[in-house]
Amino acid sequence: MELKSHDFKMAPSGGSKNNGPMKSESQQSIVSKPEEEYVVYARRWFILIVIVILNLSNAMTWITFSPIADLTSTYYNINAFKVNVLSLIFMVASVPFGFTASWVLDTYGLRSSILMSAWLNGIGNFLRNVSTFDGISLELRFWILLAGQTLAAISQPFVMFAPTKLAALWFPDSQRATANMLASMANPLGILAANLIAPAMVNGCNSEELPRALWVISSPAFLVVVMSTFGVCSSVPPTPPTASAEEDSEPFKEGLKKIAKSKNYWVLCLSFGTGLAVFSAVTSFLDQALCPRGYSNMRSRTFYIPQVQGIIIILVTQFLTQPLSAAQLADSACAQGSGCSSGSNSFTPQDWTVPGLFMNALTTLAVCSVILFMKGDYKRMKAEKHLNAQKVLSSTNSLANVIDVQTTSP
Repeated sequence: MELKSHDFKMAPSGGSKNNGPMKSESQQSIVSKPEEEYVVYARRWFILIVIVILNLSNAMTWITFSPIADLTSTYYNINAFKVNVLSLIFMVASVPFGFTASWVLDTYGLRSSILMSAWLNGIGNFLRNVSTFDGISLELRFWILLAGQTLAAISQPFVMFAPTKLAALWFPDSQRATANMLASMANPLGILAANLIAPAMVNGCNSEELPRALWVISSPAFLVVVMSTFGVCSSVPPTPPTASAEEDSEPFKEGLKKIAKSKNYWVLCLSFGTGLAVFSAVTSFLDQALCPRGYSNMRSRTFYIPQVQGIIIILVTQFLTQPLSAAQLADSACAQGSGCSSGSNSFTPQDWTVPGLFMNALTTLAVCSVILFMKGDYKRMKAEKHLNAQKVLSSTNSLANVIDVQTTSP
């Protein structure tokens, strides 16, 4: 039996005449459809776990090299800009593939989106590991690494957009916020995990440290490929959990037209997007900003229009950086701490004071915009309240009819 003791059913608007005991999933097949019972299924938690692990793995893949930028530069013999491209590619890829992911979710369903994200992320992580193999030439290593990062970047929108769809289709009203929170929080937790694992495993010039760290960081990606392929069997439950989940999604093009005309959407998009963009830029550049000040790589333990903004901010902030003086360069942990930076393509530390002030100003502007201009209209909550009101009104009318019949009867 798949239903647990706390699972329940709800009658649709207009009421239901069946007040009998709950039925298991196997019993649902023999129940007549006109009852339109609302059922929640225990398998929803497995799908949620798959999305959590996939989101966490993809975030770890994105930020792997940022906490160890100077050592990555040395290992692959590349300059600082190419190290930043490994993070930047996630924001670049999410712009066109964000629309693709939305279309796939609406057209082919949740399962297709999860499978596509899991396999792209898994193959991308495998290519990243291939780039460290001994038989690969030094000139080819970076391009194999970039190909792996690109595939993982393409997979990101397919999982980033999945939490709200999962919550709406599989979870009852009382659990939607929890499901959204758990699935969405996996992304920053993945960033935290990568910022702990990468500096802990790669803190010197040993050529075996980086490959070993990549295999450890890739392990959740390989696990979730198996879980999603064999465990996620359908996009929607056999019976919807609520009345709103039973409604058909709005066509993709119609949805785009509506949000394009919504003032509240643009205020929220640009303001929240600024925060995400600054967060992405700071996370990507944190190593490069702190190592000139004498912090070692272990410092990381202390720590989609949005993606377009992230691309702009990363490029602008890198342009705003200034060269360090000879005295500052002498104190830099980038130059002394790693002991590996050498050659024409070595990592060059810079002063990040001006970019930091620029991002502070952007976030302040974003917060003020939300406070002054954001006035939300929560249509889903209104729909649920309207449904509950209809149920109360229907019950009241039924009771009134019963009273009228009793009073008029002889």
